[in-house]
Amino acid sequence: MLRRLLSPVSRASRVEQAFAACRPTTANACGPVRTIAIAAALAFVGVFVGATSGCAGSQGKSAAAAEPGPGDAAQVATLAARVAALEEQNRELGQRLANVEAQTVATSTLVSRIEEALRAAEPPTRRPPGPDPEAVYAVPIEGSPSEGPKDAVITIVKAFEFACPYCERSRSTLEQIRNRYGDDVRIVYKSFIVHQGQAEIPAQAVCAAHLQNRFTDMKTAIWEKAYKADRDLSRRRMNALAREVGLDFAAFRRDIDGRCAEIVAKEHATMAGFGVTGTPMFFINGRSLRGAQPLPAFIALIDQELDKAKRLLETGVVTKKGYYDYILQNGRKQL
Repeated sequence: MLRRLLSPVSRASRVEQAFAACRPTTANACGPVRTIAIAAALAFVGVFVGATSGCAGSQGKSAAAAEPGPGDAAQVATLAARVAALEEQNRELGQRLANVEAQTVATSTLVSRIEEALRAAEPPTRRPPGPDPEAVYAVPIEGSPSEGPKDAVITIVKAFEFACPYCERSRSTLEQIRNRYGDDVRIVYKSFIVHQGQAEIPAQAVCAAHLQNRFTDMKTAIWEKAYKADRDLSRRRMNALAREVGLDFAAFRRDIDGRCAEIVAKEHATMAGFGVTGTPMFFINGRSLRGAQPLPAFIALIDQELDKAKRLLETGVVTKKGYYDYILQNGRKQL
């Protein structure tokens, strides 16, 4: 076993393993190790061999007497060549590592610039188009049909049309609101045409009925006997309903194509100016509520406005009769 460990081949292999264990992390990391490795190689093939022979005792030779033979010199030359080759590999690997590090830095910088460009290109967060639900809008109501007392502290403006199923659905919600709040609430109606070619005639028909102070009767008749019955919103059906309700038919025919065509177009433009794009749309004391919302959504907003109205009325800044005039004076005049 001892001979095998100290043989030239074994010594060379162990030295080579020592060099192989040295792997660079930078281009010049293994400079000192090379010196140690060469010293180790010389020790293995020279001095250390002599010392080992001297430890044999029975041969009676001292360490100084041992001299390397021709085979040992060849091993040294071979190892030196391998050391040089490993150093060259070390330099190459170090250069590759430096190149990789430089590429990594460049890539990281590029990624950062791309991310910054993408963030800059993102549009700012915007709320959906339409009125701000926290803002108060001065929606005019003069001349528009309404249900409920004029001095109610809660005024609900409803933008609607007769061809809209959600407008019909919201009728029961508004009825529940009137039952819940009584004289504290009035509902004002504004025409807003979404289904062109279908909704204009019934809007003008109910307008003509309003001019004869029969708005609610005609509105109910259109919903129940035209829309819900068979979706027939034609002029013929409107004429029949006008007679059934008991309107002055001559005045009805005059107004449906005259004044009311202009009134409906004006109401549509007014509501569009406050951001209305669809129906139904509600403004509760000037604050918007979009769509056929469930009753709790209305109650939450109405209760807030009732509390606000109560505080203002207690200060004497505004009277109950003039409360909506106060909203018109202080609310936003457009979107």
